[in-house]
Amino acid sequence: MTESASADLALTPERLAELEELFDTALQANSAGRARLLIDVAARDAPLAQSLRALLAAHERSEPLIAPPLSPSFVASAAEGEDSGEANRDGLRLGPWAVGRLIGAGGMGAVHEAVRADDEYKQRVAVKFLRRFASSDEAARRFRSERQILASLQHPRIAALLDGGVTPDGQPYFVMEYIDGEPITAWCDARRLDVDARLRLFVDVCDAVRVAHRRLVVHRDLKPSNILVTADGEVKLLDFGIARLLRDEDGSDITQTAIGSLAFTPEYAAPEQMRGEPVSTTADVYALGVLLFELLTGRRPFSLAGLSASAMERVITDAPTPRPSTELDATHAALLGARSLDRARDRLEGDLDAVVGMALRKEPDRRYQLVDALMEDITRYLQGRPVTARPDSAMYRVTKFVRRHRLEVIAGGVAVLSLLAGSAAALQQAARARVEAERATEVQVFLTQMLGAAQPNALGPDARVRDVLDSAAIRLGDTPVSPALEVDLRIILGGTYMSLGEFAEADTQFTRSFTLLESGATKDDHRAARTLLDLGVARWEAGRWAEADSVLQLVDARQRALSDVSPVDRGSLLDLRAQTLSRLGRNEEARPLLYESIALHHRYYPDDAASALPTIISTAVVESELINHRAADSLLVAALAMYNRVNANDEAMLTNILSVRASVLERLGQLDSAEAAFRRVITMRERVLGPSHPALAMTMLNFADHLRRRERYLESSTWTRRIVAMRGTTLDETNPALAAGMMQLGLALARLDSASVGERWVREAYRLRKAIVPAGHWFLSSTNSSLGEVLTAAGRYAEAEALLLPAERQLAAELPHELEPVQDVWRRLAELYRAWGKPDEAAKWQARRTPAS
Repeated sequence: MTESASADLALTPERLAELEELFDTALQANSAGRARLLIDVAARDAPLAQSLRALLAAHERSEPLIAPPLSPSFVASAAEGEDSGEANRDGLRLGPWAVGRLIGAGGMGAVHEAVRADDEYKQRVAVKFLRRFASSDEAARRFRSERQILASLQHPRIAALLDGGVTPDGQPYFVMEYIDGEPITAWCDARRLDVDARLRLFVDVCDAVRVAHRRLVVHRDLKPSNILVTADGEVKLLDFGIARLLRDEDGSDITQTAIGSLAFTPEYAAPEQMRGEPVSTTADVYALGVLLFELLTGRRPFSLAGLSASAMERVITDAPTPRPSTELDATHAALLGARSLDRARDRLEGDLDAVVGMALRKEPDRRYQLVDALMEDITRYLQGRPVTARPDSAMYRVTKFVRRHRLEVIAGGVAVLSLLAGSAAALQQAARARVEAERATEVQVFLTQMLGAAQPNALGPDARVRDVLDSAAIRLGDTPVSPALEVDLRIILGGTYMSLGEFAEADTQFTRSFTLLESGATKDDHRAARTLLDLGVARWEAGRWAEADSVLQLVDARQRALSDVSPVDRGSLLDLRAQTLSRLGRNEEARPLLYESIALHHRYYPDDAASALPTIISTAVVESELINHRAADSLLVAALAMYNRVNANDEAMLTNILSVRASVLERLGQLDSAEAAFRRVITMRERVLGPSHPALAMTMLNFADHLRRRERYLESSTWTRRIVAMRGTTLDETNPALAAGMMQLGLALARLDSASVGERWVREAYRLRKAIVPAGHWFLSSTNSSLGEVLTAAGRYAEAEALLLPAERQLAAELPHELEPVQDVWRRLAELYRAWGKPDEAAKWQARRTPAS
């Protein structure tokens, strides 16, 4: 199979299925087995082996908890078969332990199976090694801390530390009890445990966690894969590797967590973790709440699949927490052994809804303050006693009492008295909660009134969402509200305008919010930085890249000045600034920012590979712009496999991957595959986004350019006319797709014997671009280069030469010569001089072009 054929098949389900099957096989093998597999695959299908190597390299870099910034050459080195740097430990002897196969990798370490081999007695263990890429002094110190933490946690439900040391080549390791079990959720579902049985198992988990908390250890990554249940039903907690002592060895409190030492799984992370704030035992309480929610419903409270890091943070910190009783479906009700869905929901409604809700409160000081309290409430529920999470109504307590003790009438009073302990702290929390609740109520009231404006007697029966938003924005300007409420409302309005592609209006709302956050009683440096980042996004989406970059530089300065910026905010800034620099033609500056962002994803979301997908896509774009097309394609193949593996079911993400890959395939000369990808993306985006969304316009633009380069000018003009028709609706004059669409339309018309009409379109494109980009930007020379092609088609050779020669000087001086704008201007000069009857000049310019161009 040729390389071209291999790549042509890469988008088919059959080809991806074959690659994914090989990938899964390779992951299960040790280093030697993986090498043999690659050799076998290469013998029958060299391109497939190259893609497999790239996938394995990307996977190796998606797992570490502490990862260095990734080299832009990692895909190329993976394609050459470069080892990930992890030594093959199979067969290594560590004192009495003989190391065997690799059984897991992630966090700071790789885990191997091992057995005792000194004939003293037989024992199966797990050996965890510190990864070589994490072998810094800081990483080694943290690894030793992890060993010490585990050594101090002697409990039957916590995996025991048996040994530890350093290998002859200086790699730290420790030996742990081998746990042969299943994740708690899978174990319960496989046995169709009822609610009570699941709760009793959950109490065992709480018991182990509270022991750790009493040793001043917070786990910080509690999730089913770290909570196994053995065949005999015993709970075992694993991986305190990311736990951190709440106090240093000298006893001083740790109040600030270094940005490089955080790690968690977003679906189980508390809001304060997502914001990068210091955490306490209440973060584990939150994670236990998520686990309890999942045990009872079969799903997690929030679905984060396919979301960007910033979107994840918004969901976890702002979205209302659902109640388990409303999320339970018939499938999981059957796994709970319930006779009907209604009966199962009735069982969860009330007490269990309240217990889960208290564990999952957004504010740490409003959750259960100790795991003991959560554990106690579950025990109370199992015993038929009142739970402290429920509102303290007389009817509730009487009902619980009657179910428990039909003759005893005193217990309810005792329970009420117990709730009065710590009343001062409770009052303080209640006051804070009341202020927040009042603001939330104000927001709700205003938004309800806003939606009410869409009634026929207000805006008419055909009122659009945009009409409602405009009405709300006007009303907000005319209604006296508190500055804090106005900030909340304008941020909501700005985000809604953004989702509709109304970037100018979003800009206005974010700008006003930022002004309020910078002054007076509403001053909030962290929120101001986030709002400024939203403003940068709005300007980027509008194609105002130079303005966006100025805003993003301010965000960068503010983030560096703040000591506790969340990794979500930092990663969002790095991604957006890199894309902005790329749009401004500064790809060399953009590339390191993207690889830094990928490293952040690996560090903070080691178990959520999908969160890195948008950044990987952006990195592929930049690599392709820097003429590293094969590296770009390897990144995109890895992204597709990652997408399929996590089963994100996110069409928007899939279209982003395919859209970029279509352009990369075109640059690799695989034109039919590129066309198929373009058409698939357009179909999907038109169905999901509608026929006039800006994102669809950009895809149509790229496809029109593709068709024009294949000399299918009539088809190309059909697509660009659709783009130009969006002018004044979803595309304003600052949107880059509009100017580029006009330019492409003019070029196509010039080839269809309509040079005079084509000239008008290209000159209009120049006018729009001149208003968008800085003076002297190479975009303007590129547009003049296109105008020179149109004038050549019109036979106006001297005018064309006067445009093309200065354009060539700037483009060749500022851009890599392999890029399309340079290749295009050289082609246009060659065409000009051939048409003008100057063959020697034509040959000179033709000689400069690369053969593929």
